Amino acid sequence: VVVGLLDEPELLSQRDLEIDLDAGHVCIVGGANSGKTTALLTIATALARKWGPHEVHIYGVDFAGGGLGPLDQLPHSGGVAAQHEPARVEWVLSALRDVVGARLAAGGFATPRIVVLVDNFPSLWSMLQNADTGQGATGDLAEVMDLGRSVGVTFAITTERVDALRGNFMAMMGTRLALP
Repeated sequence: VVVGLLDEPELLSQRDLEIDLDAGHVCIVGGANSGKTTALLTIATALARKWGPHEVHIYGVDFAGGGLGPLDQLPHSGGVAAQHEPARVEWVLSALRDVVGARLAAGGFATPRIVVLVDNFPSLWSMLQNADTGQGATGDLAEVMDLGRSVGVTFAITTERVDALRGNFMAMMGTRLALP
């Protein structure tokens, strides 16, 4: 999906910036006010323009102050779970685990494609580690991200620092965008 314009000054050219959802998850790294949330919303808008609601479902997990709220305006949106709604966040992750499990049992990729936008992934991870479910919840998230790639479940996450992510997560990121 085309999400922007890539400027290549050394080549004196510009071209479409495309994200290949089949290549793995997307990681957007940048400091405060660098445009990470806007990048997630841009991805959602690009997906909604390219595919209909029966072809792609978009979910938001917002741990960065409410910027993903506009996702609810898209007919493709399955909703946004916010940091102050831990039960809803855990429900979304549980539902994703069930979808991935069902798709694996059925033989693989299925439609609709599911795209999960997570704004401030390290805060989500921290909340899951501190929840009553502890390591089980973080293990479920890691498993959904790992196995989901092959069955049409893609995550686009943001973080302020790349070293805030464990190495196994960075290995799952097919696209990495750094914002100044």
